[in-house]
Amino acid sequence: MTFKTKTINISPNIILISGEESRKFLQAIISADIATLKVGTSQTSLLLNPAGKTIYAFYVYSLNSDEFLLISEPNRVVSLKDSLARFLIRTKATIEDVTDKYSAKIADQTLEDSIIIDENLFGQIGLMLSLSPKNQNVEVSDEHHYTNLRISNGAVSVFKDLGDNSIAQEAGLEEKSVSFNKGCFLGQELVCRIDSRSASTPFTYFALCVDKKELEGLEVFSGNQAIGSVTSSLLSDVDMGDFEKYMGRYTAIGRFTRKGSELLKQSKDNVYVLDPSGEKVPVVQLDKVNGNFRV
Repeated sequence: MTFKTKTINISPNIILISGEESRKFLQAIISADIATLKVGTSQTSLLLNPAGKTIYAFYVYSLNSDEFLLISEPNRVVSLKDSLARFLIRTKATIEDVTDKYSAKIADQTLEDSIIIDENLFGQIGLMLSLSPKNQNVEVSDEHHYTNLRISNGAVSVFKDLGDNSIAQEAGLEEKSVSFNKGCFLGQELVCRIDSRSASTPFTYFALCVDKKELEGLEVFSGNQAIGSVTSSLLSDVDMGDFEKYMGRYTAIGRFTRKGSELLKQSKDNVYVLDPSGEKVPVVQLDKVNGNFRV
């Protein structure tokens, strides 16, 4: 994979959970099984609300046996730190915001003095997400390139695409970030029930492509029927591997109803977005989003 820049600076939220009961605390709250997470490795996970809806998606990185970094998407109204702190009662663990202590970068090579959080970011082999101690130089987050990269690779933003009422299975997040064998965790009933019954979800997210125009926020139609909406959209200027033929076109994330998902797959030649001028902009479906998310 190549970029216009070799390294992309990003600005996730980073918290440190430490203390002799830190692993036990996380294991009881988050969706992933970290009981045997080894030092120097990471695991993706979710934080669900009691109703089972997705609030946060993040990486858990084990610094040592009782210290864990959680790397998540910024700009939420309620921070991941505050969301977890509500459950930190009579527990020998502390939560600290350490965002200002680390620099986060995406690169296609190992960076000096860094810890690798994900060596195959968004499923792209050799594309690395890493953290390093923050130096005194001012590093500007390259939000455009990062957003471009994540949309082009079908990675959802929990904050932007999913909102506060989405179920993990709608965006495939359960595939990498939910353990159905670990025992109880916050909000597990809904996601486990859907999994055990192989039930359909109310909505499904797909990666899309259009020839022109940024169409964020507009409805998607099949014939005369509205079947979904565009939640993220940006002109693709990165090499997308298997999707490189879409270079220079607008890639997007779309949210579709249950019936809309079926029509999207059945009516590929008659799916379009109606822009404000009344023009029908044809939509190409790439695939379902693949369980990857931005931080």
